[in-house]
Amino acid sequence: MLASRGVKVVKLKEFRDHYIYKQKDIDIIVKEASGLTIITTEKDMVKLSNLKFPANVFAFGIEFSIDGEFYNYIFGRL
Repeated sequence: MLASRGVKVVKLKEFRDHYIYKQKDIDIIVKEASGLTIITTEKDMVKLSNLKFPANVFAFGIEFSIDGEFYNYIFGRL
């Protein structure tokens, strides 16, 4: 999503869904980033709130919406 918005992604590090982050994970990411901006999802930023991380970590907000056509499709099939 970031690349589609013109952000140059230098490195991507993925963790499985519902991953429980440890300080060691953050320390490795910060070291590998070498001062570059680190971006995570809002969902994961909440999980990181009890860990120590630098000021160059930002959360990327994702908005989800469903339009009326979806409901018409689903409920029209029942």
